Amino acid sequence: MTPNGFDVFWFVAFMLVAAAFLNSLPLVGLDGGYFLLLIWQGLTGRALTSRVISVHAHISSLILVCLMAWKVYYALTHPVIL
Repeated sequence: MTPNGFDVFWFVAFMLVAAAFLNSLPLVGLDGGYFLLLIWQGLTGRALTSRVISVHAHISSLILVCLMAWKVYYALTHPVIL
């Protein structure tokens, strides 16, 4: 690490960009999911039914749980050796 903290700055910048990208995914638990539903309502001109929103929420939750499980599995099977 450099004395002026340059490496820390780039690490924090990278983490913020990665978080912004993940937050923009079209999943209900994230902001991208709400934007997707708002865009769909704007294009069709009518509100979505509660069933459509519920199905989207369930599928999005399943995708998020699968991604988390995959990351835990990958972290356990590919240890980092320092």
